[in-house]
Amino acid sequence: MRKAWVLILGAFLFASFPACRHEATKPPIIPEESPSIRASHPAPLPPLSGELAVALTGRTVFIDPGHGGPFTGMVAPSNGVHEADVNLSVALKLRALLETHGAVVMMSRVDDEVLVPDNLSQDLAARAAMSNAAKPDVFISIHHNADVEAGSQKDDLEVYYKRGDDVGSLDLGRALISALGRGIRFSAERKHLLPGNYKVLRLNDAPSLLLETAYLTNNRDATYLATDDGAEDEANSILIGLAMYFALDPPKFIEENEASVINSSQAQGFNTRFSRGLPIDLDTVSIRRDGKTVDAAMIASDDGFEWILPGPLPNGVFTYNIIGRNIHGAGFHVRRTLHVDRAAETLSVIQRPAVAAPGNRVLFEVRVLDAAGLPVADGTVVTIHGRDETMATVDGIAHFYFGVDDMPKSFSIICDSASEDVTPSLGGQKYRTAVITNAVNGESVAGAIVWAGEHLVGVANAEGWVALPEGAGPYRVMRRGYDESALNVSSTAHATASLIPRHGGVLHGRRIAIDPAHGGRVPGAVAPDGSRASDLNLEVAQRLAQLIEHSGADVMITRTGDNEISDLQRINATEPFAADLLLTISFGAPVEHTRPLNPVGHLRRDLTSFVGHYPESVSGIRVASAIAEELGVQKTACVSYLVQQSQSAAVHVQPASLDMRLPGDAPFDANALRGIAESIYRGLVTYFTELGLEH
Repeated sequence: MRKAWVLILGAFLFASFPACRHEATKPPIIPEESPSIRASHPAPLPPLSGELAVALTGRTVFIDPGHGGPFTGMVAPSNGVHEADVNLSVALKLRALLETHGAVVMMSRVDDEVLVPDNLSQDLAARAAMSNAAKPDVFISIHHNADVEAGSQKDDLEVYYKRGDDVGSLDLGRALISALGRGIRFSAERKHLLPGNYKVLRLNDAPSLLLETAYLTNNRDATYLATDDGAEDEANSILIGLAMYFALDPPKFIEENEASVINSSQAQGFNTRFSRGLPIDLDTVSIRRDGKTVDAAMIASDDGFEWILPGPLPNGVFTYNIIGRNIHGAGFHVRRTLHVDRAAETLSVIQRPAVAAPGNRVLFEVRVLDAAGLPVADGTVVTIHGRDETMATVDGIAHFYFGVDDMPKSFSIICDSASEDVTPSLGGQKYRTAVITNAVNGESVAGAIVWAGEHLVGVANAEGWVALPEGAGPYRVMRRGYDESALNVSSTAHATASLIPRHGGVLHGRRIAIDPAHGGRVPGAVAPDGSRASDLNLEVAQRLAQLIEHSGADVMITRTGDNEISDLQRINATEPFAADLLLTISFGAPVEHTRPLNPVGHLRRDLTSFVGHYPESVSGIRVASAIAEELGVQKTACVSYLVQQSQSAAVHVQPASLDMRLPGDAPFDANALRGIAESIYRGLVTYFTELGLEH
């Protein structure tokens, strides 16, 4: 079965720090001696009984033993045990316990082989894909942590639930941290239940957890977990936590095979039905779209409820999030997709320019509405009758172009049952027409602005076409991401203007998130002259954003003023943006925040300025190298929160330290900050240029 999954699934980033390292030979997972250390841990939790004993029957659990193969994970300093081996030992014991209690178990690996051995990121993605294909009730990824402080005996318990899933995954996390805290980890210094954005969680459809049950850098825990008793006690604690969660009978959504298709112009509705976990506590249920509560009526049924959405929805595809709990308190999070596709009812045609001149390329703009008076769905086909010419709508509009010389004297435009006869207006020479293109790839440039002197005279549409008043020139063409160009319009011919993209267009369409660290009551480092790192971070971020946007990229900044936001809020802000790259900018942040690492994975305190990347991120390493070279600072691995938790390639840029500055040192004035922003910008151009050459 595993071999079949390997063939079917592709694709994955790192799920938990420590950097993976290789040893010539692995020590045995179970030491020959049996050290008397169990006294440091509680007696194992008692066997399941009563309702807990049957709660697991029929439930499907997907177990992911973290790491494996070439990805060994942490190597314990005290006894050389490999994290991958501990993870697998616990997972196999957990599988046996679950199956004994009637659960169905799937595993991402059952030995030291992984799904994608030559690419860690793809391996992680393949594990999540394998889980999604199995449609389990829950997903559990088993890991054991390491502290980056050399010689640390940190002894925390950490349970990460899927970020954003504050019902199913959080409920599961509460049950697991309770069982682990009472079972194997009662002595943990701190017990953390945290939102996680690791790839195996982020890509998973099921309620999902990543467990960092203990720190293998803690000598006592490393010794204990390397024994058969330690692995068995941990597996039993996880088993009991899962039973506690399933004892609440989490609702199981009955999935629809296809999206619900709506073609009515009246109020619209859809069902949400469950196969188990009933009855639902209707007072807890809400429905949201794009993060906002929807004004919808709910009608309860025996197996769930029906939603009635007021008024006609626009055509298109909409995703609704339905959240609630059953009467036992077990949460559910259901996503429903509606496909609204109403037929065309009316259409209208506008000729641009209104009077066509010889040589013009004439646009006929077709606006198509449905029975509700709303634009038809994107992709609706519009046809010119008898000419076999078709165009698809975007925002309810389709465009047809004719040269004046080959334009028919009349024609009909048809969409579904709607049609309109068109008679072009010809004769005058009031306008000239042009198309604006990219000089590198020849593609049209939408949104290009044409100026005549100080007056805006035209804006190119989606196909780069624009109509210009005759005699108003000379014309200048401008567009973000391009150099300005002159447009020479002949008195008789349709013209073409080619714009030269900045840096060959390597930043066009790129999405870059910039995070100015600190802010508000958290200023970061403060220089002897009172300068705050938070202010410098923001100014560099804003200058950098302008440079990037000017070259055609889309930019978002996590804060635009002196406001205080948490690291989690920063991640929550950047993730929907789906950035190609996330840059954190900080002046002199403490190493406990930036967390730069030396080659053996310990914190390094010798760097006052650097560019940090996630240890296993190929893209992160490359962009960090390019920026570090421009700034003249070192590149290093680091595991700052945003670098570790971001779904995109991420780097932490620390251009300089404020702590080390002395009275009389030159201030970070506007010129200095501009120079830093320009250096980071040049590094980005280098990185994206190299990326473009590869593709």
